Amino acid sequence: MAKRNRIPHVFSKEQLIALVDQVTEPDLMIGVAIGIFCGLRISEIMRLRKEDINLHSKQLIVRDGKMPGKKELGYGKDRVVPMPSVLVNPLRKWMRCTNNEWLFPSISCQGKHITSEYFERKYWKALERAGLRIFWKLDARGRKKHKYNFHTLRHTYATLLWEKTGDIYAVKAALGHFDIDTTMVYTHVSDKALQNKVEAAFDPARTIELKPALPQIQTIHVQTRRENPLSLLKLRLAKGEISTDEYAKLTATLRPQRAYLEL
Repeated sequence: MAKRNRIPHVFSKEQLIALVDQVTEPDLMIGVAIGIFCGLRISEIMRLRKEDINLHSKQLIVRDGKMPGKKELGYGKDRVVPMPSVLVNPLRKWMRCTNNEWLFPSISCQGKHITSEYFERKYWKALERAGLRIFWKLDARGRKKHKYNFHTLRHTYATLLWEKTGDIYAVKAALGHFDIDTTMVYTHVSDKALQNKVEAAFDPARTIELKPALPQIQTIHVQTRRENPLSLLKLRLAKGEISTDEYAKLTATLRPQRAYLEL
């Protein structure tokens, strides 16, 4: 049975501001910033070495990342992740603070990085101070599950990237997903990119203005109805709701109307 991709929780802009306001430790601030602006998993952030960060090219190298079958193969995959300019100066200052090879070196264990568990405990405290440590449900073992955790930063990053670009393959590459189906869940979290496409497809500026107002509204309705079938098929294909084969079959049935559908 195929695994169902549940729609993840994401932070709103107001929640992100509330969270950042409660992050007081410099190391936690840098880790949270990488989560927000690069979408890395907490374990990937903890394993970052300074040599993996190129401030000149504005790129991070994630080594041995998550991958299906990793346990059986014994290794993960590497990927290059771009970073926005806003992250360069804070990272430069942080990297000057220590002479260690790790971006987040352990204080108690020389030559090691801090653990994900230790870092996440600090993050949970910031969530609680921000009023975002919200109970969600009990898992199968009766343990409490909270609505937001560190991985929510990754979900928020992916959702924002989808909203701004409308390019699901760019989101897939940035997240390092193996399967596009995993990435497609973010198109359901936010339909802002889709909304922008719909607005462009049915732009009122393309409608001939007629007076009085009532005929004008009727004209817009007729044009929208004409554009509707093919536009919806294209949007369903973009969202992954239908395959390319299904799209080809469905559009074939619309060929007699093609002159009217493609204005």
